[in-house]
Amino acid sequence: MSTKRLRQRTILEIVESMDIDSQQRLAGELRNRGVRVSQATLSRDIKELGLAKAGSAYIQAQRESARTTDSTLRAVLRQFIIDVDAVDCFLVLKTGYGNAGAVAEALDERGWPEIAGTVAGDNTIFVLCRSLDDAGRVRARIDEFLE
Repeated sequence: MSTKRLRQRTILEIVESMDIDSQQRLAGELRNRGVRVSQATLSRDIKELGLAKAGSAYIQAQRESARTTDSTLRAVLRQFIIDVDAVDCFLVLKTGYGNAGAVAEALDERGWPEIAGTVAGDNTIFVLCRSLDDAGRVRARIDEFLE
């Protein structure tokens, strides 16, 4: 099992077994179990696991299995994306014929907050971003996934 998967499983075990009111306390509990993690990595893990504060404790607000993971999205993009272009707040993604729907669905399921929505044809996807800056961030992330 990968270090990330093991760390995230441990995070879920901790959150489910006790009230964790801060990232610092969660990091401390991880250290007590022999898991060292930076604040940035812990913050990413919390987001990827769908943890949210409910009152004074973290809970799992969404199940990871119901969301596309970064590794799944990376694989979908690498397999199907032919070209990426930007026009104002839109990104225009080109795929092979019949593959646009799968890519749009993977983006929608990933739930990036910068994306307001997607519209897919047979080989073209329009990705509406919430701002020009968001479009730049999404394009950079997609480009990184395609590397």
